[in-house]
Amino acid sequence: MCRRSEVIKYCDGEKHCSVVADPESGEIICVGCGEVIANGMTQTSTGWNTNHQDAQSVMWDRVSASFSLSLPITSQSTLIGKENRDASGRHLDPRLQEKFSNLRKWDHILQFDSETRNLNQVIFSLRRCKEKLGLQYSVIEKTAHIYKKVQHNKMIRGRTTQAVLAACVYIACRQVGIPRTLNDVARANNITCKEISSAYRLIVLKFDLNMPSIDQLHYLVRLANSTGVGEKVKRHSIRVMKEIIKKELSAGKDPMGLAAAVLYLICHQYGDDTRTQRFFADIAGVTDVTIRNRCSDLRAEIMSMVENQDS
Repeated sequence: MCRRSEVIKYCDGEKHCSVVADPESGEIICVGCGEVIANGMTQTSTGWNTNHQDAQSVMWDRVSASFSLSLPITSQSTLIGKENRDASGRHLDPRLQEKFSNLRKWDHILQFDSETRNLNQVIFSLRRCKEKLGLQYSVIEKTAHIYKKVQHNKMIRGRTTQAVLAACVYIACRQVGIPRTLNDVARANNITCKEISSAYRLIVLKFDLNMPSIDQLHYLVRLANSTGVGEKVKRHSIRVMKEIIKKELSAGKDPMGLAAAVLYLICHQYGDDTRTQRFFADIAGVTDVTIRNRCSDLRAEIMSMVENQDS
C-alpha cells in the first residue's frame, strides 16, 4: 500500500479513471487497471492544477519543484512494501517475513551503484557536521557540490571518506567567509588535522581553486564572544587588529593564535588580569606557547597602537 497516497482524477483522452500518487516511488498509478501513468514525480506538494477552460484537462505543475544537492538520492523504481501483509491484508507466515526482509535489504542495496551509496552516506554525515559546526545551508550545498566533483574525478581512493568530506567543508567555509579552523572541522568529524590538510591540498591543486585569504577580524570577534570579554576590550581589539592587518604583521600567522594574543594583551592593558594565556589558549584551540610567541612579536607594536588610540 502507498503511504500518504493522494487520490486524484486523471484524464486520458475520453477515458476517466482514478489514480493514486505514491510519494515514495514517484509513480502515478491507475487504480482500475494498475498501469503506471507517470514516473519520476519530483514533488507532490504542488498539487494538481485544473484548467478552467477545459475541466477535463489536468496538468502536473513542476515549475516550483525544488532541487538540492544536499538531499539523498532516492530510487524511482518499484519498492517492496514495508508491511508484512498479503494482498488480502492478512499477516504473512513468519518464514515468508524473514524471506521478504532479506529481499527488501537486497532490493535497497541493488538499486544504487557504489558511488551513489557512498554519496548518500556522506550526505547524512554532512548533516551531522552542519549541526556541530552551526553552518548555513549555502555552505552545505557548496560542500556537496565540491564533494561530487571530487568523487567524479575518483580522488577518494587511498583516503577516508570523512577526511575528504572534512576538507570539502573547510574549503566551502573559506569560500563563503565563515570563520572555521581546521581544528574545528577535525573535532566535528573525529579525525586529525593532518588527514584534512592532505585532502585539502589535493583538492585545491587538482581544481586550481583560488582560496580567499582568511579574515582575522572574524576569528577575533568569534573568540571575543566565546571568552566573554567586555565591550571595551572587544572594541579596542578590533581597532588593533585592523592596524595589524594594514601593516601586514599578520601574514603567515595562525588567525586563532593571533586573535588570542591580541585579546590577552588588550585585556591586561585595561586591567582585566584574571584572563591568563592558558584561558585564551584553551578556548582558541591553540597552545599557550603560540600565544606567548605572538605576544613577544607584537607586544611593542600593540602597546604603541593602544597609546595612540587613548591619546
